[in-house]
Amino acid sequence: MWLALVGLFSLGIWVFYKRRLAPEARLVRAAEAGLRRGEFRLEYQPVMSLHDGKCVGVEAMLRWTNAEHGLKGPAYYMRILEKTRLIARLTRFVLSTVARELAEPTADSALYIGVNVYSDHVESRGFASDVTRSAKAILPRLVLNMSQHRGAAPTIDVQGTVAALRARRVRFALTDIDDAPPDPLLLEFFGFEQVKFDRRIMTLDEEERRQRLNALVRAVRPSGATVIAEGVESVKHHEAASQSGVDLAQGYFYARTMPLSLLLTFLAAGGQSLRMRKKKRWKLR
Repeated sequence: MWLALVGLFSLGIWVFYKRRLAPEARLVRAAEAGLRRGEFRLEYQPVMSLHDGKCVGVEAMLRWTNAEHGLKGPAYYMRILEKTRLIARLTRFVLSTVARELAEPTADSALYIGVNVYSDHVESRGFASDVTRSAKAILPRLVLNMSQHRGAAPTIDVQGTVAALRARRVRFALTDIDDAPPDPLLLEFFGFEQVKFDRRIMTLDEEERRQRLNALVRAVRPSGATVIAEGVESVKHHEAASQSGVDLAQGYFYARTMPLSLLLTFLAAGGQSLRMRKKKRWKLR
């Protein structure tokens, strides 16, 4: 009897710790408070055409002004938050902010807008409604990024959700492609309009980088998806991406992430990379 009581007491202490005192629980509560206080904001990174050097889209990136958690970067806090009940609210925040900041005539209406979405939310019944209500003004320009490693399961329900959003002209991208080509069955099931190569490919040595890019481009081409390279930070990165047949690219070599005001200035100036305009490195293929 006493052992059972001790066991129940210990279990209660453990549950209290996990729900209230564990680092993950503290982070979730801080994020909930941060949404109420306006601590979250967006920055944008231009996506460039490797044919003519012009900006054809932007990636919306969530930033959190929080001394304890936010400064560690989105790779840290989103890894935790994407598996919590808060992810739907965060995604609605991103979509509604994008719709407000980049709706016509505020910015170039030809630009597509990439937004990350996460499996728990995509698989929920309310996902399609969340997207259409939050991003109503920009649905035809919206590209929803789904990670290859943490993406939604290919179920009938998810397929119906994707079809419903496609009927509203929303597009989808498969992201985080690095070591191996994407599963052809996954490409066929979701019909991704874009496939994005992870920035880690650019950190490989020159020959391995070239081989990896060439192999991945060959694997993706039959699907008809636009191929995008992330993490392009040097001339050699740009040349490798262009010569391999990549269509679009993003990274510090072209433009850093920027707040809305700088993005609008960048677009008003023509939406071209000044570095690339000067070096005339386009059309290498």
